[in-house]
Amino acid sequence: MKIVLLIVGCIALVSFCSNRSAEQKRIKLEARIADARADAMADAEIDLEPEAQSDAQHELSDTTYVGQVGTNWCTYDCSGHEAGFAYAIENELTDTADCYENDDSFLEGCEAYVDALETLTAEKLKQKIQQAADAAEAEIRAES
Repeated sequence: MKIVLLIVGCIALVSFCSNRSAEQKRIKLEARIADARADAMADAEIDLEPEAQSDAQHELSDTTYVGQVGTNWCTYDCSGHEAGFAYAIENELTDTADCYENDDSFLEGCEAYVDALETLTAEKLKQKIQQAADAAEAEIRAES
């Protein structure tokens, strides 16, 4: 009977140790993944911002003021707003400080483009950062 209890005790001890070892491996893996994701996200934010902005510019290049903002801010036919928006596209403006004109509607159209560009760039950058983090995690999991 003592031998049976000793064997059962040894089996329980081995099982406990192997579960603990598996848990430690899982914790180490999760830590490596978290580090890899953080590194990838930091690198992507710096490295991929120009690409995100270029993607956003390309996407907005076929857009008009009315298509982007609507007609709520126009007092007549939106031609001044459209001209400002088109000017910003053609000149690849990225800063509202570069939008200057005596005409308020032209200025508003130009600024609307820059604002839309900033918003879309941020969205695209967020997507690219997430993709980089996902790729880093997949690489770590493949190694394990």
